[in-house]
Amino acid sequence: MKTHSITLVLSFLAISALAGYPDADAARKAAGQFNANKQYAEAVAAYDEAIALAKDDRQRAETICWRADVLVRDGKKADAIADLLAHAKDGQRDSKMRLLSKALGIIKGDKAFADQTREANARLAVLHGEAFAEAKDPVAKQRSALAQAGCYDALGDSTNVLACYHALLAITNGTTATRFSALNAESEYLRKLKRPEEAVGAASNALAVAQSEPGFKNLPQAWNSLGDALFAVQRWEAAAEAFFKGGELSPEPRQLAGKAWEAILKIAQEKGCEAAADWCGRIRKMEGLAPAQLVKSYETEGRCLNAAKRQKDTFDLFSRLIEDADFTSKADMGAFFTMAWPLVIGATAPGWETSFQFFEKAFATPEKYHLDPKQVQRLLGTYSERAWRAMDRVRLQNAFDLAAKTGHPMSPKSTPATYLRYFKEMDAFPIPEKKIKIPQDLSDFGVDPDRKVVHAKDFGWNPTNATECLQKAFDSDASTVIIDNMGSPWYIWSVNITKEKGSNKKILFKKGVVVLSAPEHSDKNRPGWYRRTMFELAGPTNLVIVGEGDPNEHDTFIGKYRSRKERFAAGFKYGGCGFSGNCRNTLIKNLYVSCCGQDALCWGGNDSFVVDCVFDDNYRQGLSIVGGANCVYKNVTFCNTFGGEPHCGVDVEPCYEVYSCPHHYFFDCHFYNNASK
Repeated sequence: MKTHSITLVLSFLAISALAGYPDADAARKAAGQFNANKQYAEAVAAYDEAIALAKDDRQRAETICWRADVLVRDGKKADAIADLLAHAKDGQRDSKMRLLSKALGIIKGDKAFADQTREANARLAVLHGEAFAEAKDPVAKQRSALAQAGCYDALGDSTNVLACYHALLAITNGTTATRFSALNAESEYLRKLKRPEEAVGAASNALAVAQSEPGFKNLPQAWNSLGDALFAVQRWEAAAEAFFKGGELSPEPRQLAGKAWEAILKIAQEKGCEAAADWCGRIRKMEGLAPAQLVKSYETEGRCLNAAKRQKDTFDLFSRLIEDADFTSKADMGAFFTMAWPLVIGATAPGWETSFQFFEKAFATPEKYHLDPKQVQRLLGTYSERAWRAMDRVRLQNAFDLAAKTGHPMSPKSTPATYLRYFKEMDAFPIPEKKIKIPQDLSDFGVDPDRKVVHAKDFGWNPTNATECLQKAFDSDASTVIIDNMGSPWYIWSVNITKEKGSNKKILFKKGVVVLSAPEHSDKNRPGWYRRTMFELAGPTNLVIVGEGDPNEHDTFIGKYRSRKERFAAGFKYGGCGFSGNCRNTLIKNLYVSCCGQDALCWGGNDSFVVDCVFDDNYRQGLSIVGGANCVYKNVTFCNTFGGEPHCGVDVEPCYEVYSCPHHYFFDCHFYNNASK
């Protein structure tokens, strides 16, 4: 009896160690709960048991995929990919293909996993080839052949890609659908290989196959594919004809391929506007044409006229159309007005006056043009934006008032309301310096800087690359992050100060701190790309960035490089800023920022302050203002900017006639020896 007891206990312990769950479903359910609670190690362990208990190969593969997802969420992408590739060596073919495809889905073109990508595609190509050879059903053969071709394409093996299409074309029990699929895929691939004449031949053969079966559903696609091939060899008339056929055979409401309109524009360049107008007129006669396509036909005609410098003719054409009751009843007039306004700019009056008049006709009688309230609202949004950029305060107010009349008033936080507020603030500009209160610390933003103080070095200081260490510190829940003088520079690539984790925070650079760029490269898909900003302001609010000591004595140094000589020796141009991004309620104080590959500071700051700083010897600008409002710069030095245009101390960068960056005040600032004249 005693012996049996011991045996039972040992058996129970063995079962507990190998499978703490009664079956795979229970283990998977538990793993899901662990995952939801971010207990990733426990989730992986539960999935391991589920894999061991899986009732069949399909459930096993599915569970392995779920396990990989957990590893990715836990930041172990490489482990997830390796695990999938390893498990894909066992099991049935369908399961192997699923696991390899999952690995490729996780990689998603990440160049760091180029070898794993090649391995997965090579193994998948073999498996799809086996499936093709064994399949009896032509649809299954088609699926396998196209999948195998995709793998060979990823491997850069064009010979085998074409061989897959030819093998599909040659199957003895092939159908119209399989033959068309093979020829159409071949045509598209030949265009990709820049063998356009061969692509035309394959597309013509695909069309012949499609026409051989009455009512073949892919006949419109066959015509459009031929149009694409003809477009690639610049046979514009033939391409337009093919696209027309494709549209004519498409289901109602009929749509033409996008390149049909490009082909017509090319015809206009070669034969004149009248030839293009004939094509547009022919399309408009197409029975069952979609309302948006009707508008597109007139847009294309207008673009042809404008290209010939006949804007007045475009205006006359559109003016006739909005008075044509038949047209306004058939067309999507919201789309028409949206399309028309940029094409009539300057047609009858300087600037945007003609465009404004077009909008105002729509607003005067929206019911005439069958415009619903949402369409009117969208048009008012565009109208108000144009009014702001044209500095037309009356029209901006008119848009705001019209929105209220439609029963859909604009929010006080809407863009037009913001623009109107800017106008009102301009009436009071400038505010006397004595009325501007410059914050001194985080407490002036209503946040206690002493709530929790941490030292960035405690998050994993690395003397060769402290990017991860600094990012973890900034992402912590601390109210103050202290960056200590470690006796050697803090080498970083780029760290983000985000809205979610970087708000309500003070960052203190201790006296003697030097922050420089870690070794960089020109591959923008990998960390360390040379154009990244050192400190990215990703929308934080209530932020203080301050240095100890005297910036004129370089007591804290932030820069991509240590000197101009080093900056030019790197060979990178426009190589990233010291600080950039957007923020609100931010104070940058007492910093020396120098030798950046772009600007010391490039921002769209709002209600923010730069005080007692020196921006010295940067490549493009000391400061670029690219948005934002209500910022104060007090006792800031902008000097020795040199390297790339416009190399200014400060550059306000409007993209349009008016740009929303009002109310930037400069008090007691110094500008000298900047290369811009």
